[in-house]
Amino acid sequence: MEKATVTGKGQITLPRRIRERLNIEIGDKLLFDIKDGELRVRVIHGRKISELFASLPGVEAYAGEDAERQAVKSGFSEHEL
Repeated sequence: MEKATVTGKGQITLPRRIRERLNIEIGDKLLFDIKDGELRVRVIHGRKISELFASLPGVEAYAGEDAERQAVKSGFSEHEL
């Protein structure tokens, strides 16, 4: 069992072990519910922008920053990426 302290603003820091075990990353959401006097928390994992980019029709997956830098060095315009 892990514990966290509530700040004056009502905030807590999730312990690292909890974040790692539940794979909680920046941008993820937490849903809170009270049932039978207990607080329940569910994790809603966000999607990375690179995952969303490829889901658009007619758009290829993002090749990454390294490929983008290389294309710029090679003289390609942004439009040709």
